[in-house]
Amino acid sequence: MACFVEFAHPFELRASLDPGTPVEQFLIQNWQSSQGLPQNSVTSIAQGSEGFLWLGTEEGLSRFDGVRFTNIDKLTASLENNVILSLLFDHEKNLWIGTNGGLVRLRDGRCTTFTTKHGLPNNSVRALYEDVKGALWIGTDGGGLVRFFGGNFRAFTKANGLADNSVFSISGNASGDIWIGTHAGLSRLRDGRFANFHASDGLGSDYIRAVKSGPDGCVWVGTDGGLSRFCSNRVDRYTIANGLSSNVVSALLEDRLGTLWIGTIGGGLVRLAHGNFSTISEHAGLLGRDVLSIVEDSAGDIWVGTARGGLNHLRTNMFASLPTADSFANNLALATLEDANKNLWVGSDKGLLRWRVGKAGFTRLGRGFRIT
Repeated sequence: MACFVEFAHPFELRASLDPGTPVEQFLIQNWQSSQGLPQNSVTSIAQGSEGFLWLGTEEGLSRFDGVRFTNIDKLTASLENNVILSLLFDHEKNLWIGTNGGLVRLRDGRCTTFTTKHGLPNNSVRALYEDVKGALWIGTDGGGLVRFFGGNFRAFTKANGLADNSVFSISGNASGDIWIGTHAGLSRLRDGRFANFHASDGLGSDYIRAVKSGPDGCVWVGTDGGLSRFCSNRVDRYTIANGLSSNVVSALLEDRLGTLWIGTIGGGLVRLAHGNFSTISEHAGLLGRDVLSIVEDSAGDIWVGTARGGLNHLRTNMFASLPTADSFANNLALATLEDANKNLWVGSDKGLLRWRVGKAGFTRLGRGFRIT
């Protein structure tokens, strides 16, 4: 059954978030159901190779091109359940959709649904991860951890050594370790064997909501008792006493520049850069205090999904970092344009101004200026 027909070209993504930029200088743009979202709780976000953003909500799936939302639900496509819990693009560009009614694969415009009838131990798919060998790992709410490879499902449960059968987060590293966040501790699967870690080992809580394995081999763990960093059998813990806005950590992302983005319940979004915590809250323009999902796009911008707040886009405010200059003082900016070389052109009531990357101040261009 076809899921989609045709979409507009995706929006152009640009600008990355420098970890040295104060969070007060970020621009935050928001979208909610009034702008076309199917529903205001964005549980998951993924970006495809074409640049489109795919959004999971509690009332269906949506594809966003930067201007328009195209919404997909039980009534418009072959989705069998509207509650989207997780999204993942694999190396073959398939979109995997975790729902409350099973696992869905979107390939070449067609949806295929896998449920307990096909070998899943549970139809509530809370987490998805693809390992270095191309196997799909599935976290279920009550059925444990599942590996899908070669068309076959294999389940791992408490009987196999998993900490708990409710799996809400999965991550891994290049060496093949799989880290699993459960509601009763953190599990590591290595060479077919589980090792489990708990609050008694230094974690903030046994209730694990988010896990992110970093390129340094260390693992960030979001719990109901703060943020933990698990590295070489050492656990460092961070709470509101260290600068977190909330001790309930719900989502984690380490971006390409090494910045850790921390989603919380009740405290909005937190950035950890250069050892310092900075909070981005509703006061700064974020809609929603409960962060459900965070993703970095192909240009380094950050997208945040919140409960009841919709979709938030964080990007650099280039005007906040522009140098002030006498040439710009007392001018009324009527139009702006960024060219292919990232120069900024400003049309004002007193003439044309140009700001070049790496140069201090604006240059006023007189009547003799010629564009070649």
